[in-house]
Amino acid sequence: MKIVVLGGGVTGMFISYYLRKDGHSVTLIDAPLDGARTSKYNSGEITPSGVPVPTIGMGLILSRYFGRMGPIYVSPSVFLKNLRWFGIARKKMLGGYEEQIMGLAAKSLEIYKGFFNEVEMEIDRIEGITALFTEFSQVKEYAQKWGGQIIDQSEAYNMGYTGFAGGVRFSEEFSIHPGKLFDGLRKKLTEMGVQMILDKPADLKKVNGSVKCVVTDIGEVTGDNYVITAGAWTRKICVSLGYDPLILPARGLVMLFDTGGVRIVKETAMIEGNGISISQHNPNLLRVSSYFEIVGFKQSFDESRKKWVMGRVRPHLVGFDKLKLTKIEEGIGYRPCTPDQFPVIGKLPGYQNVFIASGNCRLGVTLAPATALVLRAMIDGKQPEEIDSKYVDPSRFVM
Repeated sequence: MKIVVLGGGVTGMFISYYLRKDGHSVTLIDAPLDGARTSKYNSGEITPSGVPVPTIGMGLILSRYFGRMGPIYVSPSVFLKNLRWFGIARKKMLGGYEEQIMGLAAKSLEIYKGFFNEVEMEIDRIEGITALFTEFSQVKEYAQKWGGQIIDQSEAYNMGYTGFAGGVRFSEEFSIHPGKLFDGLRKKLTEMGVQMILDKPADLKKVNGSVKCVVTDIGEVTGDNYVITAGAWTRKICVSLGYDPLILPARGLVMLFDTGGVRIVKETAMIEGNGISISQHNPNLLRVSSYFEIVGFKQSFDESRKKWVMGRVRPHLVGFDKLKLTKIEEGIGYRPCTPDQFPVIGKLPGYQNVFIASGNCRLGVTLAPATALVLRAMIDGKQPEEIDSKYVDPSRFVM
C-alpha cells in the first residue's frame, strides 16, 4: 500500500517508521519548518507522570485570561474567534482524561525503551524526572495520587535545585535531547527507504469523498491512503476538506544556555506552579522551557516574558551563578491542542482514505510512538489496544 504522510514532526516520523516497517511504501511531506519548529523546541520529557501537570483546565485558562504574569495566557482576540473551542473546553465533552492519557503515555514509555534498544541513536538520555514543590504537603498529595518516590529538600539540592520542600521522582521516566531525536528519526527513515519531501507546502485534492493526490510545488504525489499529522498546522489542512478538528496552537518558549561544561543539574525537573521544566542533556547545554499561551502563531516573546521565566529559575538553581546567560538558542514550539485535551486519531469524517493523528498538545514527544501504533491499527481496520477509540474519535467534534 502507498501511504502519504503530511507532517514531519516526531509523531509523523513515528507513523512513517511503523508503516514502513509493515512493508508499506511511505512518502513523508513536511512544509517549511512545521515539523522541526515544535519537535525540536520542547522539554524532551517522556513522562506519563507529566500528564496531569500542569492541569490546563478551563478554570485555569480563564483565570489567566486578563493577565500575563503567569505561564498561561489566552489572547482575547483568539478567544473571541474560537468561542466554540472554549465552550467545549468548559464543558469537557469526555471524562477520564488523566486515566486514558496516562495509560497511553505509559505505553509510549514502554515503546520508547524498546525502540532505543533496537535502534541505535544518540539522544543524550537522562534517567529520572522529578516534580518539585515548595510545600511538602503538595509533595505528599502528589505522590499519594500518582505514585513515584518522595525526595526531601536535601536530595533536591543534590540534584542541583534549591528552594523546594521536596519532590516526587519517577525513576522509570527519562528525558532526551529533542533535537537529536528529531535528527535521528530523519536519518532512520532515510535508511528504511521512506521518501521524504521536505520544506514543501502541500494541499490535498478531494474527489467524491476521497483524496486523489497531494499537490506540492514540485508536482502531484499520489497514494492509497493519506495521513494528516501536521501538529498545530493540522487544522488548516483539514478545514480545506470540510472537517474542523478544533486544534489550536498553544505556544511554548524554549531557551538554551551555555553551561561552559559545568553540570548545573543532574536530572530533569518540573517546577510545579510555574509551568517550567529544566534539563541538562549534556555538559554544555541547559534547557529551560515554559509557557502555555493560546495566541495563534505569534513568533516572538517580548523581553518581559523571558525575564519572568528567568526570575523564577534563578532562585531555584544551586549553580545559577555558573551559568553563562548568553543564550545559545531560543525557539518557540506550537503545541496542537484540542478543547477536551484528547488527541484526534482516526479516519477523517466523510472520507474513506484520509486519516488524522494530531492534538497531543504539550505531550507530543511523550505520546508520539503510541499515537503511531493507534493509527497503524486503524489503517489496518483494527481496534487499537492502546486506548479506547471513542476518546480520540475525530467525529466527536462534528456538529
